[in-house]
This record gives sequence, structure tokens and C-alpha cells, in this order.
Amino acid sequence: MQENCYLENDPYFADIQKTFEISSQVEWVRKLIKEHESRDFDQEVVDAILAWQRRVEMRRE
Repeated sequence: MQENCYLENDPYFADIQKTFEISSQVEWVRKLIKEHESRDFDQEVVDAILAWQRRVEMRRE
């Protein structure tokens, strides 16, 4: 018998797992950004960050 197999089907656990994965990715991206000079970023990166920022602002309204 598999222990904790119910967790795989638990939506609350899945939400926690997704949040943790995103948080880990964000920390990795922050580290990458800090390691690079401004000139290393192209318009695609800037556009993606600005689009993300607009989505955050819309959720706050």
C-alpha cells in the first residue's frame, strides 16, 4: 500500500505544490537577473516583465 497516495488527488495539496514550484522558480529568476548586466536583457525580456506587472496591477484592482 502506498503511503500518502491521497495527496496526489487533493486539490489543496496541488495548489500548495504549484505555489512552491512557482516560488522556487521566482527565486531562481531573481538570482539570474542579479547576475546579469542591464545590457544582457533584450526587449523580449522587458516586454514579458512589463506584461506580468500589468497582470499583477489588474488583480489588485
